[in-house]
Amino acid sequence: MKIPTVINWIALTLSILTASGMLWASEADDSENGETVFESAEQGSMETIESTQPETGEFDVELEKMVIEGIAPTADSTSELSDIDLRLKSAGTLGKTLERELGVYNASFGPGVGQPIIRGMGGPRVRVMHDGIGSHDASAMSQDHAVAAESLLADSITIHRGPATLRYGSGAIGGVVDVKHKRIPDSVPLKPIEGTAEYRYDHNPKENAGMVGIDAGKGNVAVHLDYFQRGNENTRIPGYALDEAAVREQLKTGAALNNSKGEIKNTDGESRGGSAGISLIGDLGYIGTSYNHTYKEYGLPPGDPGGHSHVGVAPGGSDQAEAMRFAMEQRRYDVEAMLFNPMPYIESVSVKTGYVDYEHEEGEPGFSVLFTNEVLETRFELEHRFIDQWSGFLGLQWQDREFLAENLVPQSQIDSLGLFFTEKLDLFDELTVEFGGRYERQVTEPNEKLLISNWFGGTQQLPTRKLTHKPSSLAASLTYRPFEGGSVYLAWQNAERAPDIQEMYSFGPHPANRSFDIGRLNLAVERASNREIGIRYDNALISLQGNAYQKDVKDFIYQENLGLFFQSDTNTLKAACTDGLRGCFPIYGFRGDDAEFYGYEAEIKFHPMFDWGTPHLTLFSDYVRGRFKDRALGDVPRLPPQRYGFEVGLQKNAWQGALRFTQALAQDRPGIDETETPSYHRFDLDVSYDWHADSGQRVLLFGKASNLSDSPIRNSTSFLRNIAPEPGMSLEIGFRAYF
Repeated sequence: MKIPTVINWIALTLSILTASGMLWASEADDSENGETVFESAEQGSMETIESTQPETGEFDVELEKMVIEGIAPTADSTSELSDIDLRLKSAGTLGKTLERELGVYNASFGPGVGQPIIRGMGGPRVRVMHDGIGSHDASAMSQDHAVAAESLLADSITIHRGPATLRYGSGAIGGVVDVKHKRIPDSVPLKPIEGTAEYRYDHNPKENAGMVGIDAGKGNVAVHLDYFQRGNENTRIPGYALDEAAVREQLKTGAALNNSKGEIKNTDGESRGGSAGISLIGDLGYIGTSYNHTYKEYGLPPGDPGGHSHVGVAPGGSDQAEAMRFAMEQRRYDVEAMLFNPMPYIESVSVKTGYVDYEHEEGEPGFSVLFTNEVLETRFELEHRFIDQWSGFLGLQWQDREFLAENLVPQSQIDSLGLFFTEKLDLFDELTVEFGGRYERQVTEPNEKLLISNWFGGTQQLPTRKLTHKPSSLAASLTYRPFEGGSVYLAWQNAERAPDIQEMYSFGPHPANRSFDIGRLNLAVERASNREIGIRYDNALISLQGNAYQKDVKDFIYQENLGLFFQSDTNTLKAACTDGLRGCFPIYGFRGDDAEFYGYEAEIKFHPMFDWGTPHLTLFSDYVRGRFKDRALGDVPRLPPQRYGFEVGLQKNAWQGALRFTQALAQDRPGIDETETPSYHRFDLDVSYDWHADSGQRVLLFGKASNLSDSPIRNSTSFLRNIAPEPGMSLEIGFRAYF
């Protein structure tokens, strides 16, 4: 793939909009009657806000005119983090940011990595996006790779579960996380220059993090600039890093282990990056482009059996510079355009194109592995409304990808083309029917037809071949609203996923993941049949949501622990790590077997309003179970445990605070040749003060205490659960200013 290809697609995007006859307006502001009128190109809505003069700390906002567009609840299990909620939950990794959301878990790989797990599924089944275009890092390939997303720069994060994922490709069969930001402006700021700035400090792991964002505009032109930076030291933990009994059980060894107490060595890191974007905005739409650069460097917790410098680290006895380090760098270029109401029955036409150049290097002195991912993705969507009761989307998604993992996955070309539609029909005021479909064609072709391998003490010739998969999906749902504020829904989805490249072509040691991976060329397309029933209710006193789901997956692809080990220094196959742990890799083979998943998510919140404030009490729980249809294969490995808990809080004027308790049960169904994790509990406390000045500025002050009880926590979804526990108690303070 070459850069000129991107230029061609940019030219095509421009030509589409030019051919549609876009006419740009010269003014977005109207000062008539002393009011400020703001029109958002994305929403096509108008708000009129009258100035007020609030007192410091306590303020009232009087809306002279307000237009509210009611949107009937649907069967999509969608949630969103934004504003104060996002700022309080923001963390150094995407998984850590989202771990409190119902049905969402953090697949940590030490403190430097956290990938989202949705209803027990992650990796190549959860698609992470930036404003509708894929993140295109290497996180879907392996759990040790960080997601190239920064919550400090996010305006909101949307999580899609169930049928709502149909629009985003077979890689979204488990869920979608869409990180939304202002890289490409969709409206001209009210003031010539607006901006945000944030700083936060976390005492564990002594992390300093900050960002600044600037939005400027005049006439039809809007510009956005932002920059962020993070830096942290080693993470502190209660007790020892290694669960020695579990390590010996998993590796079938009696070798001596060195351990560290009170901290996880080699978990310091830093990240930084920034964006620049510009848009041309008019009454009928907008077109814009942006550039983003992200760099992240972090370490792998020692104590691994993968042949690195340290099996474990005695306190004060390690040279941390010798441990394995990761360096990730990504450059991305995006173009986005939207046209509103170009013709009768068409509400909007949008085109998004993203080019991503990703590089990831992992290793230690004298040894490293390089991953590269070069991707061009384009989405075209047409939103229609034939009558008031019938609306929907038609779309096309095209992706051209070139991937390489040195000595593990051959350089390969992956091309895919997907066509999709979704329709919504309001039959009556109380009943809504939704349905949709998607067809996709994926072609994967390695550059080499025959690979020469020297593993296991001999030379093997490994054939590769071009593979074509054609996954398709169908979905339908029914939502019934028996009374105001309440709805019940039924949803069904038959979704398919094509195998990803590492699942088919891997053959070799993956030191950072502490495994020797073996792919399989004859993997079939995954076929998941999902059924879900749910209820929602919301009024002035109480709100609740709950659902139960069941999913049958044919040919579910996973990594099976084969119970054997590869000794790297002797290049031999072994039954156990009898000579010590250094250079001893457990062997995992990809395979597909029929499996079933089922679970639930439930939350009920009481929020009465009094003159002295608004207290709330929230009760919550979620659960997922996955097991293979062939009971001899046991349970699906590395699934999260059942959780339940409560949150009690109070909001008074600009103040709000909440104490949250979470109890996680033991994961005693870890999968064959995997180890169990014990139960744990944790307390979290959040406090914030949202100050508004009469001149329009705003400052959000916040503080949070995580794991107040300093509980030892082993994360069942992590490959490193026996080596790197979750952080102990941490105290964080910060502010976010809007100017």
